[in-house]
Amino acid sequence: KRKSGTIASGYDANMILLDKNPLEDISNTKAINTVISQGRIFNRELLDQILASVKEANDRSRKVDISQYIPEKEVPLLSNNLE
Repeated sequence: KRKSGTIASGYDANMILLDKNPLEDISNTKAINTVISQGRIFNRELLDQILASVKEANDRSRKVDISQYIPEKEVPLLSNNLE
């Protein structure tokens, strides 16, 4: 028996709660208040903390020196005319 797709006692509920109606304006899908995923509740404050952590990690990774991974010789590009 499926345990998702219905909001009822005993069913798994993965959902996003919005502050605005997306039927009135599709951009309202960005007005996320709460995410419920696999039994965990992520309120707006926690979502903002997670997003800030991901942004910081992404910014740090952009500063990693990748020169050791770049070949000294030029690598030929594949031709657009592959046969």
